[in-house]
Amino acid sequence: MQVLGHAIKASELKLADVVETLVAKLRGKLSVLRKTAAQSLGEVMAAYPVQMLELVELMVMREDDVQEYLVLSVKHGLKLLSRASGEYPRLAAQIWPLLMDFTPKEGKNLRSTLAKCFALLIRASPEEYISKLVGLLKSGRDKAPFVLLVAGKIVSGNYAEGITDDALYPLIVDLIPFIEDGDRDISTQALYVFKLLSSMRVGLLARTLDELVPAVHSKTKIDESLIRIQVFGPKRYRIDEGREFRALAYNIWYNLCDKFTAKIDAETLLEPVVRGLDEEEPDIRITCQEAIMDLCDKMPQEVEKHIDAISSSLIKVFQAKKEKTPMLNDIEQQKKNST
Repeated sequence: MQVLGHAIKASELKLADVVETLVAKLRGKLSVLRKTAAQSLGEVMAAYPVQMLELVELMVMREDDVQEYLVLSVKHGLKLLSRASGEYPRLAAQIWPLLMDFTPKEGKNLRSTLAKCFALLIRASPEEYISKLVGLLKSGRDKAPFVLLVAGKIVSGNYAEGITDDALYPLIVDLIPFIEDGDRDISTQALYVFKLLSSMRVGLLARTLDELVPAVHSKTKIDESLIRIQVFGPKRYRIDEGREFRALAYNIWYNLCDKFTAKIDAETLLEPVVRGLDEEEPDIRITCQEAIMDLCDKMPQEVEKHIDAISSSLIKVFQAKKEKTPMLNDIEQQKKNST
């Protein structure tokens, strides 16, 4: 992967000249060429780990749009170094404080890439750096969005390499309260992290059920304060601003129903599922229908206790589909009339 770096070693090209040329390419107009230059710069830094620190310092100092591509270079270099370099733990220890003091320009992509950098640094010493994240989380609620963003990268498949459940557990436990945070963005971020965990880290999730179940359960309920009526001419539309994190909560709940029926009280499991069958949001309703079908196999007697409510909800769905007639354009209507 470090072909460019080795090519420099095998030729008379000076490293400084190559770096200067690549940084200059980051100022170009074509995004695809800027990304290619950023990746090449990362590969050069991976071939010359000692220079990696200089690249990070350059990234921190920049205040123009080149900064975004320098972060991309750092991420690519760290990804290569984390897998191949014996110097990585020492280098990570030097880079971590620089990134902690780094205030990037606003931008969703930039923040996401920076979070990936932290996830890659954690590979150098998972227990040590996860402990630092826990400390950062406890230092102030304003740090929660950043820590949640990094946590999402850690638990995803691409950045989880070398990070065990035991190392991750202290952070995950401290993230559970943010599921019920009053800030919708923070709550949504926390639910997203646990959605990943519920499908990728089942063993770790099992250790958090006592705290996790009531937190997720609370987010399956409709919050009337987030519902508003929007009027467009003669029509009135119901806008539910809570449906996004409610859908995430139900996705987690489905996985809980699938994997932990023996560890969670049956009535606790069933109540949100049965309630969700009456949801106006189609994705939530379908998730609950699938959960009911699975639970019929796993706990048929418990499901039977709710058969009246389940039947009533399903009948409403069938009736709504029957009454709903699609609008046909003139050609389709003519075809229908001719048959």
